[in-house]
Amino acid sequence: LPDVGEVLAIAYDKSHQSLVVYNDQRGGEFYRYSIKEKTWSLFKEGFKYNMASMFYDRHAGKLTALVYQGGYFIGLVSFDAEGKGESFEALKSQQPFDRKRWRLNLDKHDSKWMVQVFLPESLKGENWSLN
Repeated sequence: LPDVGEVLAIAYDKSHQSLVVYNDQRGGEFYRYSIKEKTWSLFKEGFKYNMASMFYDRHAGKLTALVYQGGYFIGLVSFDAEGKGESFEALKSQQPFDRKRWRLNLDKHDSKWMVQVFLPESLKGENWSLN
């Protein structure tokens, strides 16, 4: 992995056979690891949002990330596989978030967004609906 300080989100891009990693430092960066070539590349940097978890929707060809600000989840942001074409959708209600303590898994079920929240002291996660 390149010199990154704080990886907050990872998604598997099946169509490109790669991992996409979001680093929260230096204004935010997307890195891609090519499984076939076994190489890392920086493919987007500089974001308006802080992202906590990502999901790659291979049918839509989009990366969607959960956005946080000031200790709260505030929305979902989507990009194409190259990190372009950004669109933001605000959550109906903000939910508290502790990025230092919680681990997250963003997922989509029947067009509804869910986040599974794991606390270090518990192996059991909680499912939160986002829309």
